[in-house]
Amino acid sequence: MSTRLIAGSLLAAGLTITGAAGANAAAADGMPSGTAAASGPMVMSTAQQQAQGAFFRDAFNFRAPAWRNVVGRWSVRNGTLFAQGMAGRFSSVAHINNYDDFAYEVKMNRVGNSDGSAPNCLIIRGNANRVVEDLWLPGYYFCYTNNGKALVVAIDAHGRQRNLMKETPVKEIGSGGGYRTVTVEALGNAFYFSVNGTYIWSGKDDMSRFGQVGAGFYVEPGRRGSLALDYANLGPVKATRAS
Repeated sequence: MSTRLIAGSLLAAGLTITGAAGANAAAADGMPSGTAAASGPMVMSTAQQQAQGAFFRDAFNFRAPAWRNVVGRWSVRNGTLFAQGMAGRFSSVAHINNYDDFAYEVKMNRVGNSDGSAPNCLIIRGNANRVVEDLWLPGYYFCYTNNGKALVVAIDAHGRQRNLMKETPVKEIGSGGGYRTVTVEALGNAFYFSVNGTYIWSGKDDMSRFGQVGAGFYVEPGRRGSLALDYANLGPVKATRAS
């Protein structure tokens, strides 16, 4: 299903891809080459993740061995996980493990000559090994833009897309470039989305209960842009959510 079918939404401006799905890029500096994850990895429960230390805190100071290119070239650069985007494409990177319930936080900075409408997203409970027109199938996309809007989209394994949160202005996002701290908490079928410490959306959806996490961004045709991840942390959902 074409990304053009998200017409009228934030991703319609961002994910109008032409051509086939993006193949994995060559090995990026500090990151192993290959597919986003080995096929059929076991998903661990929250208790197993805690017991085995499977949660992560990645500062990207030297290497990113647990991260894989999905679309585009990602590398460790100046203490960030960085990608120069491709015009008309949605670039993304994935952590190799699968997770079910978690709190996922990324500090990220989008720069370039976009008009500010292009989406910058955290991707969760996705399958980065199945990519169609640059989109993970399935996957949840929690996105903000540099012109102060937000959107949440669910894309199932067949490419069917639903807006869980329609394109919405959120003053706490602010406008222009600069680092923003984006957080998504997933607990069963409940989700909580925040930017810079302010909750901007919560809701429920039953499409996917586990999968990979990652990040991605779109660059409009004829434009240029890059995304830098200062850090990415994934840990247990806070006790108040789990109670």
